[in-house]
Amino acid sequence: MSNTNPFPTPFYLFFCWVEPLLTYIGVWKTLSDPALYFRTLIPAHRIWPAASASRIVGNNATMAIRQLGGCYFILANMGFFLLRPLLPRLRQHPSLLHAVLFRYLAILAISDVIHIGLTFYDLGLEGTKDWRRWNQLVWGNVGVTTVLFVGRTAWFVVYGRKPEVKEGKTE
Repeated sequence: MSNTNPFPTPFYLFFCWVEPLLTYIGVWKTLSDPALYFRTLIPAHRIWPAASASRIVGNNATMAIRQLGGCYFILANMGFFLLRPLLPRLRQHPSLLHAVLFRYLAILAISDVIHIGLTFYDLGLEGTKDWRRWNQLVWGNVGVTTVLFVGRTAWFVVYGRKPEVKEGKTE
């Protein structure tokens, strides 16, 4: 497969526009109402009755949710303000572009798996299997992250191999 562009338009649009937009939505959700975000992390039917008092949101939980929003903001900005403007400058250097993309997407793919795994762990086996009762936040944590992971995996399947560079062209 001869390929001079390891980041064609569909991947560019997905990772430099769609993913940051989805992540900015997460930022907005965490910062606009941290108490609601906290209370809906785990669907109500999965909360143990003895732990229901812990659903009262204190300063610690509010701070943690806002800090999570800050982490989301960093991730969104990496795709939008770093990766997007960097790509045109690296197109003349396909091996370097490939190396940057490979590492960037690998870090995010590993993080996707950890994020989904920890969400399932906190939901427990029954909560994980009961996907029909997941709330919007769980779908965001699992569903959206899975779509992002599939996009990253697609890039690795199609473009993940190390390109061979001969006479300034990528093979």
